[in-house]
Amino acid sequence: MTQETVTLRVNGAEYEGWTAIRVTTDVEQTATSFDLELSERWPQPRAGETGGITEVAQGVRMGDACEVRIGGTVVCTGYVDKVSKSYGPEEHKVSVSGRSKTGDLVDSAIEKDQQIKGKKLEDIARQLCAPHGIEVTVEADTGPPIEEFHAKTGETVHGEISRLCALRSLLVSDGPGGNLVITGSGAGGGRAAIRLGSSPIRTGSAEWDQSDRYGKTVVRGQQPLGGSGLLDGTAVALSEGVAKDPDVKASRVRVINAKGRVTPEEAQKRAAHDSRKRKGKSNFIKYELHGWRHPGGGLWWKGLTVRVEDSLLGLSGEYRARGVELSLSEQGTIATVTLVDPAAYSHIGTKDGTAKPLTGLLDGAETIAARQGGIGLIY
Repeated sequence: MTQETVTLRVNGAEYEGWTAIRVTTDVEQTATSFDLELSERWPQPRAGETGGITEVAQGVRMGDACEVRIGGTVVCTGYVDKVSKSYGPEEHKVSVSGRSKTGDLVDSAIEKDQQIKGKKLEDIARQLCAPHGIEVTVEADTGPPIEEFHAKTGETVHGEISRLCALRSLLVSDGPGGNLVITGSGAGGGRAAIRLGSSPIRTGSAEWDQSDRYGKTVVRGQQPLGGSGLLDGTAVALSEGVAKDPDVKASRVRVINAKGRVTPEEAQKRAAHDSRKRKGKSNFIKYELHGWRHPGGGLWWKGLTVRVEDSLLGLSGEYRARGVELSLSEQGTIATVTLVDPAAYSHIGTKDGTAKPLTGLLDGAETIAARQGGIGLIY
């Protein structure tokens, strides 16, 4: 199996030849991350040290802007968070770790309260991201303008945007260019397959866990009674939405107190979304596969729709790739793919009713026959 070329581009220079690699991406994580390591035996004599270790150690610094590519495809645009150097009697090594630009949104707090009124969700997100130079890509219908949103001092930018998106049952992720992505379904638009007996499966596991599901989900928030809310001091009414999961005892009730003002329609959508999401995540599947590319030639990546046929695990149906880790170690080149029921991220609000590419990495996606039958879930 041909080993993938992983390139770290920093300050105009490109570094390859990494001996250990880990690139991690997840539909529910706002920043793709990478860990790269280069180790070499001590040259003889030691005074002749001029190899890749020295080049990386001298050329890469904390905070440097960087780009990570796999086989020429950009998978992460961001910054170097950490550089480590070490040596021992027989070898020396250097490691470089970093995240997407959107990692700044996870770490950075809002300096001043912002009372934002009458703006679309994506425009609010752009306003919060602007100080960090991060663009916002929208892949779903975000609904009508939000009457009022209060971004609070001390809260992280990511936390406030996530809270904002929760009002409309949307996900916050990142793209390969370091942009923030607001999406509804988490779908990448590409397809792949894992089939027992033909796919290069190293390990496979599945888990069905109902402990985080509820028979009834209630979302409650406040809705202004006429006027413009705080401006004229009008009264507020309780807005409530309810969703039920018939497969779980009715006595298991979850109540969400929505922060800010929500309409009854928004409360209902959020309750239904929360119930679907918990149902979808109760079916957790993980595969370790030899190689980083699926049969269609594209990289294994978050958002792929994956057809699974595995009689040992009792699986037959389509799932969504929630998270992917691409690694190189002594065990070889491994793609660890975590799958969930697509219902976990179902959302009606895609702009044209179809899934949109979440990352732009799904080139060469395998064409698979139309799905037949059910998801194949086990309860």
